[in-house]
Amino acid sequence: MDNPLRYQMTEYDCGPTSMLNAVSYLFRREEIPPEKPIEPETPPETPETSAEPAQEPTETPAWP
Repeated sequence: MDNPLRYQMTEYDCGPTSMLNAVSYLFRREEIPPEKPIEPETPPETPETSAEPAQEPTETPAWP
């Protein structure tokens, strides 16, 4: 099965377009595994990110 070539949309995307064309020329679609989705990391529980609401400042700063 022939893989159609991708064409540049602008004059600045020649590098990525060339790489995509090279990979699609060298490998069949069945040989290229799909990319795994990246799962976001959950930050550790800290006092700043705890479930308690943040306290608001009691004084308003004075403007000059």
